[in-house]
Amino acid sequence: MSLLERPLSSQVSLSAKSILPAITGPKLARVSQFFHAWACKTSKDFLYLDELAKQYGDFVRTGPSELMITHPDVHQIIDGSGSQCIKADWYDITHPQVSLVTARDPKLHEHRRHLWDKGFSTKGEYEGFIE
Repeated sequence: MSLLERPLSSQVSLSAKSILPAITGPKLARVSQFFHAWACKTSKDFLYLDELAKQYGDFVRTGPSELMITHPDVHQIIDGSGSQCIKADWYDITHPQVSLVTARDPKLHEHRRHLWDKGFSTKGEYEGFIE
């Protein structure tokens, strides 16, 4: 199974015995995220991460148990239909309000997506209402 075929949630929590040690990145990333926090001090984190991607490629180790993926196929694999990935804890920032975008529970997300799908459908279910 290639790295892209693994669910992101399992990639982020990879253990020392897994594939994570083979991912390149800054040497300090193996033991701490301090270097990353230091790079964020001027709110230019996006530039720093872009430089890491240019230097190390599509898969970059950014912490002891964290990696950054910039491969173009990652969006469909992680966020596309049929993905088994669960959204990160920070999506709960709006709790107790939950929107379609922030719903972490797959069943709740599916229910809300189904409701929204009707509104964006091209089946013409609403033609009689618009004149």
